[in-house]
Amino acid sequence: MMQFCLDTSAFINAWNKLYPEDVFPTFWQVLGAWCDAGDIIAPKEVLVELEQKDDELHRWAKQHLDIFLDPDEDVQRAVTAILADYPSLVDEKRLRSMADPWVVAQAQVSSATVVSEETPRPSKPRIPDVCVALGIPHTDVVGLMRTKGLRL
Repeated sequence: MMQFCLDTSAFINAWNKLYPEDVFPTFWQVLGAWCDAGDIIAPKEVLVELEQKDDELHRWAKQHLDIFLDPDEDVQRAVTAILADYPSLVDEKRLRSMADPWVVAQAQVSSATVVSEETPRPSKPRIPDVCVALGIPHTDVVGLMRTKGLRL
């Protein structure tokens, strides 16, 4: 079974821009089925970021709490190593991207593909840059849909 580890940006951009639930309800039904099947995972920190805006997306996420994983020791060690090499992955001044190293670490430990809507930025590495450096597969929401064979 191929797993996909979703970043907060994948959820937010899909909900707000790419596939709003009121226009593309089928996308969210299928994504929910993938969650239920164990194909979709995310670290608990992604849920924490989604909680910051208690909206319909957060309510959808709360219906799929099983995908949001508590970090085990392997994930914690991986986060420590990732942040040692890529400290700018987290923007502590703005309290942004706090889940990013956890997403990469969870994917690394789970042998999952990272799904994010971030774009590479070599001057200040982001999720795609770190994934490339660590040999972790990375895609965006459309890539997830293509890989899973979803056509709307």
